[in-house]
Amino acid sequence: MIPATGLTYVKYALWVLVMALVAFHLKLDDRAYLWGAIIALVVAMGVAYVDLLRGERRARARIRMTSADVETFKRRRWVQ
Repeated sequence: MIPATGLTYVKYALWVLVMALVAFHLKLDDRAYLWGAIIALVVAMGVAYVDLLRGERRARARIRMTSADVETFKRRRWVQ
């Protein structure tokens, strides 16, 4: 398991912020909240992507595959 970092918690906070801004927009009918939600959503998607890349780099660095593993995967048709 890949441990969570600060980026993970920033991502969670941004998702909550997006939902809160959308709720404010629906309640108050103010377009500024909607634009704030759209901007926060774009930032949240960027942070999520960077967090995903960080996890992938860490996972690739920790996984060591032998040729026997690859042959087993090919035999089971998990990889080509």
